[in-house]
Amino acid sequence: MRPINEVHLAEPGPAMVEIAACDDRTAAEWPAHFVAFDLLRLGGTDTTPWSYRRRRAALLDVFAEQGLAAPWALCPSTPPRQKL
Repeated sequence: MRPINEVHLAEPGPAMVEIAACDDRTAAEWPAHFVAFDLLRLGGTDTTPWSYRRRRAALLDVFAEQGLAAPWALCPSTPPRQKL
């Protein structure tokens, strides 16, 4: 499996360079976090046909295998509401 933080970006244009300079200051003041609550693709596989329970288990495995911690966060899960 490819590391979760491996990202491929195109060469930045002038506007992106200006934004990046601002982003460095902004990131220090207001750090961002990534909160995951579902897993839609895994290793090139579309997981949307899977049950939520299976996707959630796979997401928990990804967090455990990759040793993800802040700024990565796993959103708590609640069981489905019972039909009244």
